[in-house]
Amino acid sequence: MRLPAVTLTLAALALGGCASSEPTEDELPKVDEPAVVLPPGPRLKFDFELEWSDIDRERRTGARDPEQVARWVTERRNAVQQCLRNEPTQAVRQAIELLEEILSKVPDSSRDRYLLAQCMFFEASYWFRLADSYAWEMNRLELDRTAHQSDGGRALSDEEVAAKVAELRKVFDLLLVNLNRSAGRSLSLFASYRQQRADDKSVYDYLWKLHFYLQNYVEAQRWLDQVLHEMDLAGIPERDPLRQDYRELRKEILERVTEQRLGQFQPVKPFVRDRMRLSEAGTRPPGAPPR
Repeated sequence: MRLPAVTLTLAALALGGCASSEPTEDELPKVDEPAVVLPPGPRLKFDFELEWSDIDRERRTGARDPEQVARWVTERRNAVQQCLRNEPTQAVRQAIELLEEILSKVPDSSRDRYLLAQCMFFEASYWFRLADSYAWEMNRLELDRTAHQSDGGRALSDEEVAAKVAELRKVFDLLLVNLNRSAGRSLSLFASYRQQRADDKSVYDYLWKLHFYLQNYVEAQRWLDQVLHEMDLAGIPERDPLRQDYRELRKEILERVTEQRLGQFQPVKPFVRDRMRLSEAGTRPPGAPPR
């Protein structure tokens, strides 16, 4: 499946799965350059014809003119689409800001709520993959007690291991803060959207991944089971590659639930990391309209 451009860009930011059993030098962020903020994106210039304060109000009720409100929203929706289609780099953060502005003025817009939830999902995906690479490296250091391959792979003393792990832990903890914030915001938006559009089952595919990111494995399994049930209803065959990946991912989630590894960030196995990356091909990117 060929992904739309915005998915490809965000997947590249998200440090996708690798074929080897440990992150490569390119995949493992440098500790002296902590990635605790999103990579700076472009800022597009928009000259809106209508500002919210310019919209006419009905003298008796104070209600704003509905045609002008619709025009105000349309101008900003068009700007959001330009942000997400911008080449070579999408202005996702600017799109999020515009969508937040729309919802602050027109909170009943399910279309904009869905799109904002999508954007926050892909931001959460970025933080999850980055946190996973740090968690993997901390575990590797404590087990192998050697420097990373990019540093020659030499043996380390107990003091050196402790110092390197502590250094990584500082960044890792900040990454979890960002992950929790983005994933929590996305879940909240999808919950509100479901109250408006309970018929849209595409939300399930986002929900199980978001709960997986947050180590809420019981909820992740519940929503993944819903996705598999919808695949049954749609007649998707068992041999379908995405369905097979979801079956394998369900086994990993069930293992974590059975072992009660709850509430603690666990780095994912290489094959799981790769399947998580590929499974996101089945999640519609920002800009795809709700069904």
